[in-house]
Amino acid sequence: MGIVLNFQPIISGLQAHASKRDRAVVISGRNYFRALDGSAGLAASSIIFSNVLQRRLPASLGEQVR
Repeated sequence: MGIVLNFQPIISGLQAHASKRDRAVVISGRNYFRALDGSAGLAASSIIFSNVLQRRLPASLGEQVR
């Protein structure tokens, strides 16, 4: 979802369909959800990456890193 909000047609479409007085709210709402989706995606991918590393690294190496 966060990637979809970065596409230029989405930005242009939101600006074109919003009235002039609501345009700032629409753009800031889009930016908020883009940042929220980006942080959620980063958290999810870091959890997956961390779990894969813990399963594939030898236990002795894990203890040395800690």
